[in-house]
Amino acid sequence: EGHQKVAEIIGPIQQKVKDQGQIVAKSKAEKADKSEIDKEVKELKRLKLELEVTTRKLFKKFKFQKSTTFYFN
Repeated sequence: EGHQKVAEIIGPIQQKVKDQGQIVAKSKAEKADKSEIDKEVKELKRLKLELEVTTRKLFKKFKFQKSTTFYFN
């Protein structure tokens, strides 16, 4: 049960990180304005931090070992 709950919570955050990473890559490839790229990178870092914090909280809540692996679609 814990694994399913974790996947339901973390999955959408992981998708946001992936999507934002693609936005950053596209902006860089299109040689967007530096301020725009910086803004997009800042958002990516924020999302990565959100993912890390959420993951740590869930590992503590469900008492998973650090070596636990999750697979998300």
